[in-house]
Amino acid sequence: MKRFIVAITGASGVIYGVRLVEELLRRGIEVHLIVSDAACIVMEQELDWDFSAGRKGTFYQQFPGGNLRYYENSDIAAPVASGSFLSSGMLVIPCSMSTLSAIAHGSANNLIARA
Repeated sequence: MKRFIVAITGASGVIYGVRLVEELLRRGIEVHLIVSDAACIVMEQELDWDFSAGRKGTFYQQFPGGNLRYYENSDIAAPVASGSFLSSGMLVIPCSMSTLSAIAHGSANNLIARA
């Protein structure tokens, strides 16, 4: 089975990340999802999502069924942080300039940059 790591950051256009996750799950692909704090704020504004019941529950509700695994961006001990975690690739969509800079410079202060 294929598996992808998908990170959604706080850049405008979070709908592209959401649609990507939906399409991967629809195709039966295992998705390991990481969402930044800023992305959740943008999702509330752009998509009218409500995170009052908690992020994990909200993501499992928005992406029902399928092979979704959700990780908090602060969870640097998550399996996807390890170099031994095998995946078909990682997509960061949309990618904020802050995240792009962290990835390019090897900063590992959160799960998105570390993965």
